[in-house]
Amino acid sequence: MRYAYADQNFLSNCTLNDDWRATVIHVRQAGIVALVLSPIHFLEIGRNRDVQRERLVEFVEQAQTYWAFSQADMQKRELAYVWDSFYSGRNDAFKPFGTLHEIAGAMHRVPAAVLARYTLRDWVKVFAAKPDIPDHLREIWSVLNQQNIANVTNRRSFRQGNMTQQIFQEMERRHIAVQLESLRSQYDDANELYKHALTHLATQPGRVAKVPIAGIANLLP
Repeated sequence: MRYAYADQNFLSNCTLNDDWRATVIHVRQAGIVALVLSPIHFLEIGRNRDVQRERLVEFVEQAQTYWAFSQADMQKRELAYVWDSFYSGRNDAFKPFGTLHEIAGAMHRVPAAVLARYTLRDWVKVFAAKPDIPDHLREIWSVLNQQNIANVTNRRSFRQGNMTQQIFQEMERRHIAVQLESLRSQYDDANELYKHALTHLATQPGRVAKVPIAGIANLLP
């Protein structure tokens, strides 16, 4: 079995093209290729209109996709895998992805069986509530908006060059500045948060750039 990560554009095309859809389902059932999705697809699928959202959910279910663990969960599992392999002597293949319930369980720090009754429809509903966002979802959307604005700004700023070490350092400085500003003040608008963070960064470039992670709290007023 081979595995292929599918982005949102590919999923959408499969819902619109019968040949694509049939091919993906056929190779999955034949044990040739399986699609792999990531938790960000909860958002990508959920924010579609009702009809297209249902088409996407149906296709993902028919394609019997696997799901990739988040970066943090992946690193934790890699450490556990290496540790266990060293002491047990086993040489099993490392699995960087799992079922929907395994991924959800890892994200929420509970056994997969606890979330077994929830389907993909339940997960995407969380992101289908916009613009009337319940209070318990506001924090989720706030974080996602911050990350989206940061990503768009970084792509716009660095689109003419390669990802050099200098660019990585600049992105780290911006990330730290955003985190500091979010601790200083509460913003309902992610654009305002990012604007104030960059303003603060411009006034203290050296101070923000060189601070170690452990010393971030010392910068707070």
